[in-house]
Amino acid sequence: MQVDYKDCVALIVYSITFLLGLPANLLVLFVYVRKARKHGATPNVVYALNLCLANLALVVWLPVKALETLLQNWMLPAPVCPIYSFFLFPRCMPAACSSPCVALVAEGGPNFVSIKGDTLECYGNFNDTQLAVLLPLRLEMAIVLFILPLIVTSFCTLRCVTLVWRSNLRPMGKRRVLTVALSTLAVFVVCYAPYNASHIVGFVQHANVQWRMYAMLTSSFNVFLEPVVMMMLSPASSRGFMGRMCGRQSQFSRNKGGRHRVNSANGVANARAPQTLLERSQAGAQVTKESHE
Repeated sequence: MQVDYKDCVALIVYSITFLLGLPANLLVLFVYVRKARKHGATPNVVYALNLCLANLALVVWLPVKALETLLQNWMLPAPVCPIYSFFLFPRCMPAACSSPCVALVAEGGPNFVSIKGDTLECYGNFNDTQLAVLLPLRLEMAIVLFILPLIVTSFCTLRCVTLVWRSNLRPMGKRRVLTVALSTLAVFVVCYAPYNASHIVGFVQHANVQWRMYAMLTSSFNVFLEPVVMMMLSPASSRGFMGRMCGRQSQFSRNKGGRHRVNSANGVANARAPQTLLERSQAGAQVTKESHE
């Protein structure tokens, strides 16, 4: 069995994504579940948990994708292919679960495992009738689910950057907001642009482009890049958790405790100051009285 260099790169990417994505998303899940119990299910928490669970659903199927890439063959039972496609391809394009469903209808059966040479292939080889249904659908999804959201997101992000830059926030607060906003936009473009570009090129060429499967590699980066952005949204919780994991207080806790100790010391000093002046005045009066005697 020979594996070309493109498949070797794909295997490396899938392995790194699995090794980084699984612990990162479990960490985010723990942090935000703990935050939801303390402060309630705010929109920020619900959004983060939704992304985290979607990432975990993709991470679970990455070993199957790596095995298929290594063997160049679909070795699992045919009924598993629709389930596998349902979890894998929709994550590469949000809300794109209609694509496997349409493929089911076009195939005329519940299992769309096709034969290519001496090997089986899951959702990768289509005839002209199936492509006539899939290619316009992919183009529509690329426009509605990527290009339009990209335009709206870019406008809102640039507007947010302008307002924050002109605001009176502290430099650290500005830096945090700008980092989160620009990182979110960059992750969206880097992860989803190649895969959606394959849909546009496929519609123009009226073919299922061969590099489409490799364009999915950048989409898998989203699994471990999104947790980084989500941890930026809750820096205090992440620093506190990492501090406890390392067996020491976080810098945030130390700074907070230091400020509390300074305020307490100032309060005690202020409370003792009048007593000290009173004692000095009484001692001075006593000395004056003794000198007169």
